[in-house]
Amino acid sequence: MLPHWLRSLFSASTQAPAPSASPVAPPALSSNHSSSSTIPSPPAKPSKLSAPLSNGSSVPVEARDSLRSPDADSVEVPKAQQPLVYFGGAAADLMKPPPPPPQEVYFVVFLQGLVCAPAIQHEDLTIYPLLRHEAPSSDVLFLQEAIRQNKAAIEEINAIGHPTKLVIHNHSTQPLLILNDEIFSSLKQARIANASYLLAPQSRHIIEVSPIEQELRKQTSPIERLARTELGLFAALGRAHKLHSVSRSFRREQTFASDLHNLRKDTERYLAHSQALSVSHSYLDAQEAHHPTLEHYLKALPYQEHQVGQIAYLHGHLLALDLLDSPVTAAFYYPHWIASYVQDIHVAPPTAPSKGPHGEALLEALWQFTAEARPSLSMGLDLRLQNAGLIGAGLAYEQKLLHLCLFPAKTKD
Repeated sequence: MLPHWLRSLFSASTQAPAPSASPVAPPALSSNHSSSSTIPSPPAKPSKLSAPLSNGSSVPVEARDSLRSPDADSVEVPKAQQPLVYFGGAAADLMKPPPPPPQEVYFVVFLQGLVCAPAIQHEDLTIYPLLRHEAPSSDVLFLQEAIRQNKAAIEEINAIGHPTKLVIHNHSTQPLLILNDEIFSSLKQARIANASYLLAPQSRHIIEVSPIEQELRKQTSPIERLARTELGLFAALGRAHKLHSVSRSFRREQTFASDLHNLRKDTERYLAHSQALSVSHSYLDAQEAHHPTLEHYLKALPYQEHQVGQIAYLHGHLLALDLLDSPVTAAFYYPHWIASYVQDIHVAPPTAPSKGPHGEALLEALWQFTAEARPSLSMGLDLRLQNAGLIGAGLAYEQKLLHLCLFPAKTKD
């Protein structure tokens, strides 16, 4: 029940219309909010692998009030440059209607021309390279490249710092791509991105992140922090765990919030297995401890020409599927992907190999998958996939799949 003062804000003209007697199809989602182009959903037979659609398309006003960040008012920015705080693709105007319900998108739209190459194996890690000989061109700048060219900047939300939010400036004339689980280490506290974001040119946004250190740093060498930015992505099992909680938050509350308690447990587990000593319980110390092993695996599992991603198996079990739209971008992130997989070698003990689809069979099954598509932050469509055996997230823009990560729905660790 709304308080009297809040009910008075709504006039009869702003009340939601009564449900129609006949169902009306939800409005088509566009990869750009100002564009009329849509991602087609080809007719296909219902698959047992299809992801269930969300059963609710609105967020009650009482719930939307609780979504406002407690620090949203602490960012001192001129009104004309007020940063966007994401709630289902809209600015922080909680009186606006909730976003439209998700649409069902078939992955067959995105997988044209994708080929699974023969497996390459080193010890307990197996990689199936995913190749695309004619990769679709996209005018997108990825984060690390933008930072090197001084076309992007990352900063704390305020002077004190906020553990679950960061400000991203895109100074370039291109959309800026930030990958899910990408590490931000050159600030007061190391964090990882909670989703893949595509930020519009010449824009400033607040994104949701998760801390992988327990405390904010008071004094840290800028050289040391910049050197650590090359370490890339969070470990694969930890990424899978976090994806569960972020997808749940996005479906229920239209936020990219994660379960910080479970993330801290994952961070401590990686530290313990790496035997790294860390005053701040920083996951980055665990990553650095694995550098010699990483170099060994990169020589045995080299990047291949035209590669845009790979399916990784550890001890015969699916570990992750990672995919980008461009071989140029994938070549840059390939060492970060391998680093993500290598850290789980000792965390996930060997068991009997999985009997599920491997390599090319898994890619063929992916053609039948569907995902929930909702407007993402700034630009593009956020994709959420989940069924009995797999969970994934991705980002699509102008009918191209910019990023996809896929994991077993129930990980054994």
